[in-house]
Amino acid sequence: MKNRVSLYIPCFNAAQTIASCLDAVLKQTYPLEEIIVVDDGSTDESGRIVSRYPVKLLSHKGNRGLACARNTAIKNSNGDFIASVDADCCPRSNWLEHLLRRFDSAKIAGAGGR
Repeated sequence: MKNRVSLYIPCFNAAQTIASCLDAVLKQTYPLEEIIVVDDGSTDESGRIVSRYPVKLLSHKGNRGLACARNTAIKNSNGDFIASVDADCCPRSNWLEHLLRRFDSAKIAGAGGR
């Protein structure tokens, strides 16, 4: 049985990059339980762009900072594992599958990369 993975993307004024990020996230070879975007009070078109995608969009009324956006995402995640990418990143299609291979031991609590 595969682990359920929630992936979140904190977003603040990322209208120029969020679509490319979401396109890449949606091409992951490892199935995602959910994709959460936390719009941290953007004043550009970020929220409107994100709303066109099959993701859970959570919005802060104003900019509360990256740590708060991360906390909001984690509190609203349902997966066994939580993954994250920034709104200006475009992960390779096998990125998540590759990271999850690292959890072959109970001694592993986290994995990351460039």
